[in-house]
Order: sequence, then structure tokens, then C-alpha cells
Amino acid sequence: MRHGPIYPRTVPLPLTEYGFEDQDPSFFDKRFEAGISYVDSPVHSGSYALKVYTPPYPNNANPYAVKSFPTSMRTVYFRFYLLLPGYPGHSLYYVFNAGWFREAPYWGFFSYAIRLGIFKSGTSWFFNLRDTNVGSAISLNTWYLLEFLASETLNKVEMKIDGTLVRSTAYPIPSGQLQHYGFQMYPTRIYPAGGQTFYVDDLATWSEGWIGGI
Repeated sequence: MRHGPIYPRTVPLPLTEYGFEDQDPSFFDKRFEAGISYVDSPVHSGSYALKVYTPPYPNNANPYAVKSFPTSMRTVYFRFYLLLPGYPGHSLYYVFNAGWFREAPYWGFFSYAIRLGIFKSGTSWFFNLRDTNVGSAISLNTWYLLEFLASETLNKVEMKIDGTLVRSTAYPIPSGQLQHYGFQMYPTRIYPAGGQTFYVDDLATWSEGWIGGI
């Protein structure tokens, strides 16, 4: 059964770049602001970056900052930089998604073409795209260039880390699923000892090809 509204999808998505310089919370039209803020350090470029933070238990929240596309898309390329200042207490089921976001009573992505998490394997931590660890072990306090392709037309999802393709997988994206994208701290379990943090900068979207780094 198809869920969600139906939108016309005939207009290409123009290149949209946002470096958080104006610190405008309304850039994300769906957001839970406890745990979402703009900071002047660390930054990848410019003067500000986005901070996503989960308060420690018992005040846990799953903060999210989600943006809607003007129409439901067929093909989207994403680019952003992500920095992890400390390893999580538990795996993060997702930190970035592209798909269909639902508010009450879910307050999360109900379906997704892209689901990026941070998972532990042995003693190391890795980016995890749709339940598969990709790339090399994550180093702390390092800005990683992360790029994604999600295409209903091509029936595939791809990911690059620092310009290198690390995963390309066939995935039949349901029609109308690419409606939203954004960041959310969603752990696999609560954090009794304290919160977790990651930083994002230089976000961009386009429908015409890989965007590349800056």
C-alpha cells in the first residue's frame, strides 16, 4: 500500500547549498530544537556549523532537523561534512536520513532511501549505510566529506566518503518516498551516562550529479 501524499515530480532540484552561516532555524521546517544548535567551533568552513546533541538520561530526546523538498523527488544527490568529537556509548541507528519523515506519533523517518548510522565493530567505529559498515574506521575530530545518491529512477543508493565510492547498492525506492531529508540522533538504546554529539557543515543537495567537496 502506498502511503503519503502524491506530488508532481517534473521540476529538477536546483543546487542548494547551506553552510549555517545565518543560523536560521527555519531552514529546517521540521525540527525538535532541544539538542539542535549552531556553534562557532568546530566548523569546516565559514563561521558556523550545526550541532546535534542528545541530553543524558533521564532527559533523553531524539533531536531532529528535517527539511522538506519542494516536491517529492526521483533522484537526489546530497553532500555534507560530519565530525564526531567522541565515540558514542552505543551505536547510533541513524544520524542522517532521506525518505519520508512523519511527525506525531512517530517523530522520525517512517521510511527511508538513505539511512546513515554510526556502528561499532570490534574496537572501531564505522559509518553504516543501510545496515552495512562502509569505509575505514572513523577518527575523532575529523571532518568527513559524505556524499549520497538516492534515485527512484535508477533504483539504487550510493555513498562516497572523501570522494571515494564506498557503497553502491540496488534499492527499489518506492514512488514518492523522497520527500524529506535531515539529521537525527537516534541511538540503539538510551545513554545512562551522558549525551552524544556530532557536528555537520556545508550541506548541499542537487538533482543533476555529484556535488563534490569545498
